Amino acid sequence: MKVWLYENRDIRVKELMEKLRIKLLGHYRYYGVSHNSTMISTFRHRTLEYLFKILNRRSNRKSYSWEGFNEMLKYYKHHIQRYILAYLIKSECYYEEPYAEKLHIRF
Repeated sequence: MKVWLYENRDIRVKELMEKLRIKLLGHYRYYGVSHNSTMISTFRHRTLEYLFKILNRRSNRKSYSWEGFNEMLKYYKHHIQRYILAYLIKSECYYEEPYAEKLHIRF
């Protein structure tokens, strides 16, 4: 995400936030299981830190303070929601193979 943010730091903020929302949503859908919420929130936190950093490096002067950055995130509030889409019901998950009792020989 850090590399992607640095490569796309010159596009408009509205477009950047829309693309970032799509990337985060894909990440949450792929990695969003119930036992992975700590890493999801860490990823989100680090992404927002890098976003703050690249937005402040777009010009010679500082664009956002932390207060202004949080106000901007409130404006784009749908971009920072956490999506945990899959939940594991059992603590131990195992998969049953359909031909487990038969031997398979592969050549």
